[in-house]
Amino acid sequence: MNRQNQILLVLLVIQVVLAAFIFYPSSSNPVMSGDTLFGELEVDDIVSMTITDDQENVITLNKDGLDWILADADDFPADGSKITPILTDLVGLKTNRLVTRTDDSHKRLKLADDDFTRKVELKTKDGTSHVIYLGSSPTTGATHVRRGDQTEAYLTD
Repeated sequence: MNRQNQILLVLLVIQVVLAAFIFYPSSSNPVMSGDTLFGELEVDDIVSMTITDDQENVITLNKDGLDWILADADDFPADGSKITPILTDLVGLKTNRLVTRTDDSHKRLKLADDDFTRKVELKTKDGTSHVIYLGSSPTTGATHVRRGDQTEAYLTD
């Protein structure tokens, strides 16, 4: 092995060690760990869900005991077996894939207060209201989301 090959081998080993150090997952890595978007919010605490689309169409679902009803349609019964999984998905959204923290990006991602794809307002038993904006879909199965009282936007499955 000549001198040039020895130098190249040392450089290769240094690169491998640096790559392992940089890309090795750790618990402090924000991509690997993520809290839920709504913290300690539980599905059982939610008593109302209002969904607004970009055409200003609105539908409100209220919980009446164990059942769900369409508040805007003379309290017509709604299928709770379809509502509960949606609430479970919304409450379980993770904050592990941060996309932006700037208000300027919200318009591009369809997450602005006045320019969104969907706006979902969840009301709890204690009267607290939680708003989430659902925006553009950059790929199949992924959607940009933003909590109404925060500037951070995330990409979620």
